[in-house]
Amino acid sequence: MPQIQSTSYGESRLRMLRVMRRGDRHDPKDLTIAVRFEGNFGAAFTEGNSAGLLPGETIKNLVHRVARGQEHAAIEELGLAICARLLEQHPSIGLARVEITEQPWARLDAGGKAQGQAFTPAGVERRTAMVSSNGTRIALSAGLENLVLMRTGGFVPVERGNPGQSRPAVDQAAAALRQGNAFIIFPEGTRSRTGELLPFKKGGFLMAIDAQAPIVPVAVTGAREAMRKGSPLIWPATVTLTLGAAIPTAGLTADNRDELIARVRQSMQSLLA
Repeated sequence: MPQIQSTSYGESRLRMLRVMRRGDRHDPKDLTIAVRFEGNFGAAFTEGNSAGLLPGETIKNLVHRVARGQEHAAIEELGLAICARLLEQHPSIGLARVEITEQPWARLDAGGKAQGQAFTPAGVERRTAMVSSNGTRIALSAGLENLVLMRTGGFVPVERGNPGQSRPAVDQAAAALRQGNAFIIFPEGTRSRTGELLPFKKGGFLMAIDAQAPIVPVAVTGAREAMRKGSPLIWPATVTLTLGAAIPTAGLTADNRDELIARVRQSMQSLLA
C-alpha cells in the first residue's frame, strides 16, 4: 500500500473582474486568484475516496462570496478573508494558501479628459499578495512583479564594502548638491532593531561639508512597526516624519566633521524624544 506523507490540491487560476460603480464613474478590479490546500487527503489518491475534498465549483463559489463582501478591500485583506473562510468552514484543511495578482487598468483619455467608463491595461506590472494560514499562524507577503523602471539621473550609487569607491561617490554627490539638488541620506546605514539611534556613517556629512549645503534632520517613527528588520511582512502602522531646523555647514571643513555629526545626532534625538 503506498504511503503519502503530504497532499495538496486546489485551483490555480480563478479570474475575477468586478466593476465598482459610483454614478458615471466606474472602477474595475481585475484579479487572478490561486488557492491551494494541504491536509489529510491521502485517501483521495490511494483509494479514490473524495470525502473531504472541495469540488472546483465549491472553491470558486466560496472565493466569489468572500470577494462580494470585500469589494473595496486591498488584495492582502481579501487573501486573509479567503483563508479565514476556508479554514472556518472546512476543518479538513490543515493549511490554506491564497495567491492574488491584480491587473491595473488606466482610464482612456479623450479630448484631454479621462473617461469614466473606458479603460486600457496600465503597464505590465502587477500587484501581488500571498497569504498562508493554518488557523493559528498567518504569513503574508506582498509586492510587485514585472515592474519596469528606468533611472536617468539623480541617484549616486554606493558600494558597501568598497572603501575605494566611497570618495568618488561623495565627490559626485557634492557636485550635485552644488547644482541645487537635494539628497535623502539614512546616516545609520541600516535599520535599528530597538528603535535607538545607531552610530552615524560619515560620508553624508563629508558630502554636505564639501558642498557647503545645510542638513535638515528628519526623525522617522512608526516604520519599525510597519516592517521589522529581517522580516518580509508589512503590517498596518502610522509612520510620522518630524523635521528639525536646518543645520548650516557654511565655513566648515572636514576637520569639523565629528562636530557636525554630533549636532545632527543631538537634533534627531530631540525630535525622537
